[in-house]
Amino acid sequence: MSPKSSSSTGRTAISGTNTSMRGWGLRIVTVPSATPEVEATRAFVIFPEADVSFPEAHPEAANALLKTLEEPSSATVFVLVTARPQVLLETIRSRCQSLRFAELAPSDIADQLEAEGHPRAVAVQASVLAQGSLHEARVLADPRRLGLVDFMAHFALQLGAAPSATAAAFCDQLAARLSELRR
Repeated sequence: MSPKSSSSTGRTAISGTNTSMRGWGLRIVTVPSATPEVEATRAFVIFPEADVSFPEAHPEAANALLKTLEEPSSATVFVLVTARPQVLLETIRSRCQSLRFAELAPSDIADQLEAEGHPRAVAVQASVLAQGSLHEARVLADPRRLGLVDFMAHFALQLGAAPSATAAAFCDQLAARLSELRR
């Protein structure tokens, strides 16, 4: 992979030449060029959520990545980002250097969500549920999602005492709420 420039657009893009990986999370990235165009000495290819793009459950995608990792260009750095490295094939993990980052503190996540305009109560609840992930907290800060979490927690607390009719009604309500989230 190598950086490519387009002087007519003033944009720089990273494009891939390994067609075996097309469709598996590799995409062209285009960013505005703030400086005169230059020939880069390195290309960085970042795979956010690598566990989703290359899971053990889809060996064809993982094997395409593995082939690329086995024969890398000296000017290319691949960065696989995941919160679940155990989902990646062992052969992929063995070819990577791991950098572990600590989870963010719930108070830091809540402060960030509040700075983004979420009410403090929502920010605090989402930050506690997110287990150190700002991305997950942002997803959970949607009031419909928090409502679903509350709904499921309430039902879980009643599991031992609820009659089967209540369980059936819960399943119907859960299906309706999930359908609403997908809209």
